[in-house]
Amino acid sequence: MFSIGNNDYLSPFETNSIIFNSYTKEEYVDMVIDSFINVIKEVYKEGGRKFVIFSAVPLACLPYSRALKFQQTNRTGCLKKFQVFTKIHNKILPKKLIELEKTLQGFKYSYFDFFQAATDIIDHPSRYGFKEAKTACCGSGPYRGLSSCGGKRGKLKEYELCKDVRDYMFFDNVHLIEKSNLHFATLLWNGDPNMVRSCSMKSLFHQVAYPQPEEVHLSM
Repeated sequence: MFSIGNNDYLSPFETNSIIFNSYTKEEYVDMVIDSFINVIKEVYKEGGRKFVIFSAVPLACLPYSRALKFQQTNRTGCLKKFQVFTKIHNKILPKKLIELEKTLQGFKYSYFDFFQAATDIIDHPSRYGFKEAKTACCGSGPYRGLSSCGGKRGKLKEYELCKDVRDYMFFDNVHLIEKSNLHFATLLWNGDPNMVRSCSMKSLFHQVAYPQPEEVHLSM
């Protein structure tokens, strides 16, 4: 099971890396995905046949990203510069997986559109039993989007904590609560046709991996 790309697009902003200045957005995404495809091929060489792969999440609309935008522009909303990367990533990755399925014998996968599944909750939290999908349960600053939860993650020691974590989609500025993860796991396992491509995770578990060793009969 792989979830890749999210940190590759967030971390350079957090560390003020100049890496984005060395590539176009398309080149950078291609580099991330090509590295991932090489990993899949290495796992395949070692005998891996069944893969579960997540799309990039809506990075632009995390509490972290909302707080960053508010600090930089004094405006609310999602941070578009992250949205560009995730859109390119989520357009290219499914095509690469289809190519792998055609070229690697026995390669099976379940692709989860984490971006759309999470966006649905962010846009309509009450439909899924949440009261808040923009602000985190734990943190500080706008949307509790600053990395201060627990008071041990950096210079910021003061933080706020919500009364009932079950009301919130996000626990801290980037991580989901257990209730959110259970919802996504259910979609992936059952294979919601709007969110899961190729096959459900349940179906993937029951598929026979190929190639199988030949049956050997011994005579006495």
